[in-house]
Amino acid sequence: MLVLTVLATGCASAPKTQADRLREMLEVLAESHQRDSAFLVRLNPVPCGCPEWEVHLEGRWHRAFLEPSGDPVEAIRKELQDPDGRALPRTIRVLGKLSTGVRMSDNRTQCLVLKVFGPCQDEECEPVP
Repeated sequence: MLVLTVLATGCASAPKTQADRLREMLEVLAESHQRDSAFLVRLNPVPCGCPEWEVHLEGRWHRAFLEPSGDPVEAIRKELQDPDGRALPRTIRVLGKLSTGVRMSDNRTQCLVLKVFGPCQDEECEPVP
């Protein structure tokens, strides 16, 4: 009987951690925006080892990795920096696709991943709330 009890409790799943809940929340958020093609982003560098980019979804800013690492992300970066390379308090609308998965930053923060195709031109993008 003792052996059965040990085996039965060994199969029980561990309670979800805060990190698990956060990852699931970000995955649900990303999934709910899979049909979106335009996103509002801003450059907001911080010294914590997390991505310097943020994407605006459902009224909140979320840390995000922007891909690919070269163009068009570098062109967008230049638009959002002053001549000395400091981030300006500006946003820009971009065409892109949000990944359904999340990525861990250097400081172990779970972040969204946005594949950027380029900045929106004129009426190319629908309004972003």
